[in-house]
Amino acid sequence: MKSSNVGTLLGVAIATLGLVLGVTADGGPLSDGGPLSDSGPLSDSGSTTAIETVGSSTDDQGSSPASPSPPTVAKTDPDKKSTQSYPADLEAELALAYSAEAPAKSATRTFELRAAPTSVQLFDGRLFDVWAYNDQVPGPVLRVRLGEEVEVRLRNDLPQPTTIHWHGVRVPNAMDGVPGVTQEAIPPGGSFVYRFVPKDAGTFWFHPHVRGAEQVERGLYGVLVVEDAEPLPYDQDEVWVLDDWRLGADGALDTRFVTRQDLAHDGRWGQVITVNGDAAQFVVVRPGERIRLRLVNTSNGRVYRPSFGSLSPKVIAVDGMTTRQPLDLSGFVLAPGNRLDLDLATSGHR
Repeated sequence: MKSSNVGTLLGVAIATLGLVLGVTADGGPLSDGGPLSDSGPLSDSGSTTAIETVGSSTDDQGSSPASPSPPTVAKTDPDKKSTQSYPADLEAELALAYSAEAPAKSATRTFELRAAPTSVQLFDGRLFDVWAYNDQVPGPVLRVRLGEEVEVRLRNDLPQPTTIHWHGVRVPNAMDGVPGVTQEAIPPGGSFVYRFVPKDAGTFWFHPHVRGAEQVERGLYGVLVVEDAEPLPYDQDEVWVLDDWRLGADGALDTRFVTRQDLAHDGRWGQVITVNGDAAQFVVVRPGERIRLRLVNTSNGRVYRPSFGSLSPKVIAVDGMTTRQPLDLSGFVLAPGNRLDLDLATSGHR
């Protein structure tokens, strides 16, 4: 179903061989029907699912013990002439969370990216024409450790100019990828080197800031993971990139971008939902393993609400920022561009 309020439901499937975590959209892929009209949003009716969705966002997943409320101080907004209360330690906490300076560079990790038209196998295994980084959708996951310098050499083999914007990363202004503001757009056949030391550990993503409503929808996006300076005790660290794809009557990507329908319905809504480019994504784990699951929503307009049935993952980071304490997943949604990091323990499940 297309749910405008709570988003598309995500679920997991559990198998007997240890655990198999799988994700699908509520209602599965939409019917591929005929060409889209501008009459309204897409409908999920009459579709089938790749795997069964279990549980719902209203499942009782338990709750964390209530923490004592921090002391508050009153502050007056001089413009609104009103008094508001803030935690007394809020500024100190934010100062610790947001370091003013990047850590000292410990090493440099160099990555090569090429943006170009290509064909990849998506959905049902058919070849699908896309624009991609390094011939894959999503693009490669770039992993560095906090303190390491990121050096990305981008070559543009697209028929359009492009850039890379590092979504959520506090970078030097010249590295932000905004054409005409922080850099000149990279012309077809040109190249550019992005270089920065991330200030924060967390889950981030990258995408063009030139004709983004087209270039991102054609498949140009990837994930940057900045790992903590000291390794955390996870058995697996997985990235799930969520996207939806709007297809034409021929099953190819609908190349009508920024239509009246898109503008009227909070963005472009696709007919097929994928995780890491697959309509049914699975992760095999052993009982007792602890998983860090990084969810990234690269969709243009679709909102997702994760659900894990009888499992009780905890939110440990939101949009690249570590939470003060683990939080219940219930009530969280993933809007376009959002990221959620989950701590998922599988002990007790067979």
